[in-house]
Formats: sequence, C-alpha cells, structure tokens
Amino acid sequence: MKMIDMEWDSSTFGYISIPVFFMGVVFCFFPDILYKWFVFWRYRTIKPNWEFEDNPPSGDIPIWVEVMLKICGSVMMILGIVWFWFAEEFYEFWF
Repeated sequence: MKMIDMEWDSSTFGYISIPVFFMGVVFCFFPDILYKWFVFWRYRTIKPNWEFEDNPPSGDIPIWVEVMLKICGSVMMILGIVWFWFAEEFYEFWF
C-alpha cells in the first residue's frame, strides 16, 4: 500500500485552518442541529427499515452534551484562527 507523504509546513496550516474554523462555528453555535443529526443518523443505522418505523428517538440535547460541543467548537475556532495566523498565505495576502 502506497502511503501519502505529507510535509507539515506553513502552507499546510493555511489549508487546514479554514475548515477547522468553520467546523468550530458549527459545533459552537449550532450544537442542537448537530446533535439531532447524529441521533437521527445513529437511529437509522440501528433500524434501517425506515419505511416501517415512524417513531424516531427524541432529539432533545442533554445539557452536558451541549456544553461539550460548545467547548470543542470554541477550541476549534481558536485553533483555526491561530493556524491561519501562522499560515504562509496570510502573510502573502497581508504584506
């Protein structure tokens, strides 16, 4: 099996920073939508015969899950900003 050889340099942080930041925004500001999607997806993998079942699980998000998703989202947004700050593209754009 051929492995991908990837170098971690200043341009790699620029490529990773923007998706990480946007995923952090989704995690931080929309945890209820993310949780409902995850519960629905998990339910459909357990019960694949959706045409016979019309009783999906409740999508109410527990408070501890919401707090954890918001913390993860905040960390991801901070990492996205820091990685973009150290990216080569930022300095080429700004200076």
